Amino acid sequence: GDHGQQSMSPELFRLVFDLVHKGNRAFREGRFKE
Repeated sequence: GDHGQQSMSPELFRLVFDLVHKGNRAFREGRFKE
């Protein structure tokens, strides 16, 4: 079966994905701002 997908809960996955998305966005905005 899909052991990898079941090891991480949907809530945790969404939280991590949201944090990564916000981190990338903040990094890009901070880097391209002058």
